[in-house]
Amino acid sequence: REDRSVQDGLTTTFTVQGCRGGEPEHDRATGRALGTLPATIPTKGLPVATFLSDDHFLAAKEALAGDAGFQNSIANVDLAVQFDVTGAPDGDVSYYLSIADGAVDTDTGPLGDPDVTVTSDYATSVAISKGELNVQMAFMTGKIKVGGNMAKIMMHQTVLNDYARVLSGLD
Repeated sequence: REDRSVQDGLTTTFTVQGCRGGEPEHDRATGRALGTLPATIPTKGLPVATFLSDDHFLAAKEALAGDAGFQNSIANVDLAVQFDVTGAPDGDVSYYLSIADGAVDTDTGPLGDPDVTVTSDYATSVAISKGELNVQMAFMTGKIKVGGNMAKIMMHQTVLNDYARVLSGLD
């Protein structure tokens, strides 16, 4: 039987041989029944979307819309940020955060005319998304590069921190 596990944004498939869910597993040496595996393996507590996938961004949109703190931080904000992540498992990935008129959009792909572009490697992006590394520390240590309107990004640091906070709950 094949099962899937998601850890650190990576999906792993593993095979359990010699048993099927709902049927007793037996010790091969003694023949004694060891117990019954569930027909499905519970996934509670496991992330359901692979980091930077389309499903991840669908979950992100829902989480951002439902977070009162984030919604308060984007009031009267006009900001467009392009994120470019290098060295992801399936190649380089671009995604964006666009805020205007109290509405937010985040998704994969390039943004037409961003105010700011943030570039990082995959490991840094994962650490920020999990809340293990904050954006300011990543910038100060050179783990992210920022180009474009630096005054605008500095003015909206709270928005980026709230964005990272909400998305860290997805993993």
